[in-house]
Amino acid sequence: MKKLASFLKSTSGNVAITTALLMFPLMTGIAATVDFSNYVSQRSKVQNATDAAALAAAKELETAPNSTEESLKTYATNFFNSNVGQEIDPNNYTLNLSLIPGNPDPSAPANEQQDRVNVTVDFKYDTIFYGILSRESIEGEIKSFVTLGNRTVEVALVLDNSGSMSGSRISTLRTEAKNLVDIVHNSASLSTLVDPVQFSIVPFSGTVNIGTNNRNESWLDQRGYADPHHENFDWDTYRTNNSTRYQESGGVRYGFQESVNGSWQWKTRWDVFDMVGTQWGGCVEMRPWPHNVLDTSANAIQSYSGVRNSMDADNDGQNDGHNALFVPYFAPDEPNYFYAREEDDDVTNFGFAPDVEHRIDDDSYRNDYLYDFQDYNPSNPNQRIQLYTNDNSGNPAFGRRNSDRQIERTNFMFKYQRNIQLNGSLNSSHGPNDGCRTRPITELSTSRDDIKNEIGRMQASGTTNIQQGLTWGWRTLSERAPFTGGRPIDELKNLKFIVLLTDGNNFYSTDGDSTPNQTAYGAWGYARVEGQQNLRNPLTNTHTSNRWIEGLESADLADTIYTAGTFDLTPESNNDFEKIMNAHTNQACVNIKNDGVSIYAVAFAVPQTGGVRQLLQACAGSGIRPDGSPVVADGTFYFDVDQGGLAAAFEDIARQITNLRLSG
Repeated sequence: MKKLASFLKSTSGNVAITTALLMFPLMTGIAATVDFSNYVSQRSKVQNATDAAALAAAKELETAPNSTEESLKTYATNFFNSNVGQEIDPNNYTLNLSLIPGNPDPSAPANEQQDRVNVTVDFKYDTIFYGILSRESIEGEIKSFVTLGNRTVEVALVLDNSGSMSGSRISTLRTEAKNLVDIVHNSASLSTLVDPVQFSIVPFSGTVNIGTNNRNESWLDQRGYADPHHENFDWDTYRTNNSTRYQESGGVRYGFQESVNGSWQWKTRWDVFDMVGTQWGGCVEMRPWPHNVLDTSANAIQSYSGVRNSMDADNDGQNDGHNALFVPYFAPDEPNYFYAREEDDDVTNFGFAPDVEHRIDDDSYRNDYLYDFQDYNPSNPNQRIQLYTNDNSGNPAFGRRNSDRQIERTNFMFKYQRNIQLNGSLNSSHGPNDGCRTRPITELSTSRDDIKNEIGRMQASGTTNIQQGLTWGWRTLSERAPFTGGRPIDELKNLKFIVLLTDGNNFYSTDGDSTPNQTAYGAWGYARVEGQQNLRNPLTNTHTSNRWIEGLESADLADTIYTAGTFDLTPESNNDFEKIMNAHTNQACVNIKNDGVSIYAVAFAVPQTGGVRQLLQACAGSGIRPDGSPVVADGTFYFDVDQGGLAAAFEDIARQITNLRLSG
């Protein structure tokens, strides 16, 4: 500063000479700055107009695929002119457009495999200070290309809504899941494709709710074909004055029927819902293996003929198509916690006679919503026929704890009949929908608001069944029934993702002494094994297979109660359940990825014990193409975060999906 002040005060002649010498470069610099600033401003305007013209031409080509290069050039030029404005002389730019076919070589870079629209603008800027700069114009070339069909994405949010997610965890999940949806949707704002982004939501706990709006769909077992449909129902105890029968063909039973007003009617779980005066809650049972770990199409034919025994839904040569149907969830009435003993042989029509003794059983069974000890008389609907038992050693009490009769009481059908005829309502807060607690699935939707609103409605309750959530997430992305909204799996411009989040291990309650089966009822039914009465399918008149252990290897069952030679025992440990559920979940993960669906898995503040981290790490990964190559070449698929880290994890996942969508 001192030197500058001294220079300005100088009166020597050298100052004038120096100033004269510096004037030309100073003026040249000012002129260059002004012209360069104007050039950058105009170039930016031209670049924006070029990008818009290229995108418009690409959209036009998607709409009219037979368009020629010349017609697209005219379309792009008009679009460019309307955006560049009047500030730029039309004589100062020339627009050219070309269509670049994609490289059919699968080893070529991904962004070269698709057709592209290439727009080039030769742009000229007339300088203002030509006399100073000795340069009449500044010229340049501006390019913009749009890949035709930059990829569409379908994302299933498979989110744990179990009870452990309550409080701040579910609140955090709601917030960050909405943010993920926003990031992915924002990337599609300039997409050339129809429906570039679709989301589905699968809230899961111990069960998954597929929505009561699907009550009459053909992929739900309407006729009682599937093996789990009649578990815990002993139709031989159904009371009727008409001739009840099983329809048979070649020794195979196809359904239980009753003649009503001269018309044969099938008896199914749907009828039992009607008997107890309760609507189906929307949840479904886990299908028997292998369908529980597959996306087998459930468009099985349902008729009154022998079709049931000839369905082969997964084309494996086995007549198991009936088990591809989805069975409505029905938690059976569990035995009353008391039993009755008759002191003499009086017969009572209404209530207990004074000489009948109530005795408290060992335990109070959790899902007891009907009374077991009054039979239904179809000849006199107003009559209750009291059942009596005694507990003498020669005649065990009718359903005492640890007695086979207790399972038998679970399966009585007349108690359901008596309820609708005489009471018409349940006598507890539980019922056939007990355990069906989550919000219904939201199928694939392009509506950002609908998806975010449904995320905001999620509530935490129940246990954890990761496989049930995963397989239903897969089904929402599929073009196969039950949900057919997904694009075909071989559509190369489309990517499918599952974002799985859980805060805990697979869990199925043993419920100790609170059920006669020593296990809670859930999507897997009771954890009983072949030979138990509650697994007898009256349609085939045989015992059905155990859904828990079917399809597993001996290694999967090692160190559990199902170890070879002890299959007739009921699981006594939650660890047994977890290991077996993990084995089924692992199978499902492999099949999902082999179907081309990539899985992002988030362990959200999970406990230190249990194997959920290992399960999720193995499950996460890229989908696989039919040629064995990964759909996603690289990326981070597994995240282990605490509650505070969920925002970063979901943002990372959203950015990966966004980049993959734009890279096509």
